[in-house]
Amino acid sequence: MKNKTEIRDLQEEHKKLDRETTDLEKGRNSDRSTTTKYSLVELKKAKLAIKDKINFLRTKKKKNGN
Repeated sequence: MKNKTEIRDLQEEHKKLDRETTDLEKGRNSDRSTTTKYSLVELKKAKLAIKDKINFLRTKKKKNGN
């Protein structure tokens, strides 16, 4: 049960980061500074880390038979 809640929380965080990434990408059309570039890179890394964690928890759940 704990994993389901954790996965759900991570999915919500991923959605939030996805919206932020989309907004920042739109803003990059007018702001090509290195600051926005690196902010976008960091957001994408965070999204990937969350996705990896979700996949890890799902795999762990399947192995445990839950």
